Amino acid sequence: MDIGALLILLAILLMMAAYLTQPFLTPRRRRVTMEERRYSSLMAEYERVLSALQELDFDHRLGKIPEEEYPLLRAELLKKGTTLLQELEAWRERISEAEAEQRLEATLAERRAQRAQESSAGLSDEELERLLARRRAARKGKGEGFCPACGHPLMEGDRFCPSCGVALHQENLIRS
Repeated sequence: MDIGALLILLAILLMMAAYLTQPFLTPRRRRVTMEERRYSSLMAEYERVLSALQELDFDHRLGKIPEEEYPLLRAELLKKGTTLLQELEAWRERISEAEAEQRLEATLAERRAQRAQESSAGLSDEELERLLARRRAARKGKGEGFCPACGHPLMEGDRFCPSCGVALHQENLIRS
């Protein structure tokens, strides 16, 4: 054998050794506790309640929801949001129901102001309806559940968890 063939053989052996030792050299990810999974699912549910409150307020302003039903629906969502916020805040400190409701209202007001700045003021009702229909259609197919290994939210069509890389099977997903 000549020197060129030996160098190529040596390079191939080095690449194979690097490839085979890579799993042993990479640090392992830490395991996610059940508490962290619960916290993640509470955060996702809280975001859903906030979005539902925003849509309810918007639909009420458009006149889609009868006046007599709106206070009941809003109170129900506020109660659910308050409960979720209390559970989320239990990680840091216990808060009162009134304070949780105030924080929820403040967060809603911030989001309304954000949306008002983002949207253009000159939209007609028909354009608004088209935008809402598109948004609802896009939101229907988004969430698929949570990763059974780490609790990370998953999108529809994910075959592997984007956070921990575990292979996903439909039967063992944690549904939201």
